[in-house]
Amino acid sequence: MRMFRTYVGRMVAFITLLGTSFTLFLPSSASAYNTFNDHVLNGGVGNYGNNKRYYYITSSASSYESLIDQAMNEWIYTTERVGITTPISYRKTTTMSQSVMDIYAGSYYPSYMGVLGETEFWKYDTKLDPYQENWGWNKIKLNNPNFNNLNSTDRKGTIAHEMGHAFGLAHNNSNPYAIMCQLGYGRKVSNSQADDLHGINYLY
Repeated sequence: MRMFRTYVGRMVAFITLLGTSFTLFLPSSASAYNTFNDHVLNGGVGNYGNNKRYYYITSSASSYESLIDQAMNEWIYTTERVGITTPISYRKTTTMSQSVMDIYAGSYYPSYMGVLGETEFWKYDTKLDPYQENWGWNKIKLNNPNFNNLNSTDRKGTIAHEMGHAFGLAHNNSNPYAIMCQLGYGRKVSNSQADDLHGINYLY
């Protein structure tokens, strides 16, 4: 089962990659963004507000609530900032059953592994591989042993990166000015950029 982890350093990512599956970080196209073989979140990402989606912050991640909200808003409100409009329309909910993006924080991996965060893909109660099929909802897991060592900007960037996975974007480590570049590969931004948003518009 593939999950999509963000690492502190390039070498840690490479070592972990060799120990799991080399295809974890392979791009699915030659474009300026990468997807999971064009698979998507069932029901879309909000359809410009016509089919609003919801995210839920669990109590374990409540200390990061303001960063989570900011990261999400910077995915939603992109027209003035980047000049690109996408169909993303998410709102925070306090009712977990409404959510298609549940956000957790905890000690999921030891610090020596360098994992900052992880996104899981689910359909009902079954975890799945997004390279193989569409999904119904996501779990985002922030890994405290490493995530807590980041400054505020990189924390927000990591959250935004994991949200990008939940929307359907894979890693784009060749472009440090894309939010879907991993931090360990030199990411320079902390919110969605043109390449990321073009990927969203391609998928939805």
